[in-house]
Amino acid sequence: MASLSTLIWLSQLDGRPRRRNSSEHFVFHSLDPGDRVWFPEPFEPAAEDKASLHSIWDSMARAYAGDDVDRLVRQWLYPEFAAVGVSRRHARNLTERFLSRYFSGFGEMSLGRRLMLPKHLCPTCCQHGIGRLRVMLVRNPFERLVSFFRLRWLGSVDKRSNRWEDFATYVRYVSQVFNQTDAYRSLLIEFSHGALLPNNRHEFEQEDLLHTRAVTEWLASAQPPLNASDFFHIKVEELGRGMLELSRRLCLRLNYCLPLPEMPKVNSFSKAIPARLTTGTEPTSRSWATLPTLGTPRPR
Repeated sequence: MASLSTLIWLSQLDGRPRRRNSSEHFVFHSLDPGDRVWFPEPFEPAAEDKASLHSIWDSMARAYAGDDVDRLVRQWLYPEFAAVGVSRRHARNLTERFLSRYFSGFGEMSLGRRLMLPKHLCPTCCQHGIGRLRVMLVRNPFERLVSFFRLRWLGSVDKRSNRWEDFATYVRYVSQVFNQTDAYRSLLIEFSHGALLPNNRHEFEQEDLLHTRAVTEWLASAQPPLNASDFFHIKVEELGRGMLELSRRLCLRLNYCLPLPEMPKVNSFSKAIPARLTTGTEPTSRSWATLPTLGTPRPR
């Protein structure tokens, strides 16, 4: 269960009411003289009756398919811009500013472009959290290590330790970083550890640090720090039971009694994990003492 699965699941829950007939929705005045647009009905990008974030984002993704900025502006963003008086010309300029290009930090290798959405099209759960239930999905920490190794290390040409036989090396890196540095606590902007590769990069880098950081360390570094006891904990290993309890609590406390969507499965794998990893290898020097308080079993 990855964070992407959780985000997709939340986007199916969160959203807003569908736009109804109102002059503020379909009569637009722009800054350019004569550029007046009339829409016979409100612009509603969501195709479903419930304008969930998932349906809104899906509509935007179709408009932006193939990195077609012109189609994105014409079919999707211009009605949003026009509603606040922005002309077609300025709509294109603003869209280009929304597109941020991310780089890897090593030379000029691009990691792709990301569209920075206006606030009213972002998850409302990230604003004030009024009338919401705080939920935390937790996972066996050892299973987290195995999952990330399989996703990013196994078979990777960018790693020397890229076989199941090398899993112990990866676990040793995690233990060394935890016991010999404060990188997990301070979360450095740049980080490197482990074997030096032919490309002059180290095998264990910032991405590895982020994905092997404990839940307690993420909570402690939040501003302000978060308390685990303020959250309802769902164990990934007992997802069905946890989702039933979540549904019950939402209905009793917040009067949200609609059926919850199924949790999507992202980055699934066809091959099983070798049995020796879960019975013969354990990151014993990594401190797991605080994790049982999050409802997460100790690694076995």
